[in-house]
Amino acid sequence: GLSNIELVVDDIEDLSLTPSTAFDAVLSRWVLMLIGDLGAVLARLRGLLVPEGLLAVALWGHPERVPMISASLGAALELLQIELPPELPSPLWPHGQDSLASLAREAGFTEVRTEILETAFELPSPVAFAEFIYRMAGPVRVLVDDQPPATRLELLSAFAEAGPPVRRSSMFSLFSVIATTLF
Repeated sequence: GLSNIELVVDDIEDLSLTPSTAFDAVLSRWVLMLIGDLGAVLARLRGLLVPEGLLAVALWGHPERVPMISASLGAALELLQIELPPELPSPLWPHGQDSLASLAREAGFTEVRTEILETAFELPSPVAFAEFIYRMAGPVRVLVDDQPPATRLELLSAFAEAGPPVRRSSMFSLFSVIATTLF
């Protein structure tokens, strides 16, 4: 293993690290779209980086471009008869990559680059899709875990039915778009 790397895990909205702590890089995967005051968090992260430090972010794109999550979340909300308030952070980033880049610049990042990566997940069946969504999509998992056992099973069945898999030989392919930003 590498001896010159230290991994630090902290709550991104309540960072306990002091500004005197300097990091070469901060990595965030599928988290920033869930932050209420993203501008403030980005500014705080910028303050924790060395002058040439790097913030690398991966987040799910617009709901229309990530049907595997939006369809599953929609099925769960319909089954549970829940309507989410529009101001609630979403597991999907509906604002576009330019919006994220703008927030990063406002937070003090100077060299901002964004790109969209299309990703395919291949799963053997609709049931495997439902299990994948349950394990991978935190907000969906919270909805499921808060339900009685019978409702949990109904939700997993709804995910299998709602999933957007495209049949290719014996596998199901799920296409997603992830906006990746490097600051």
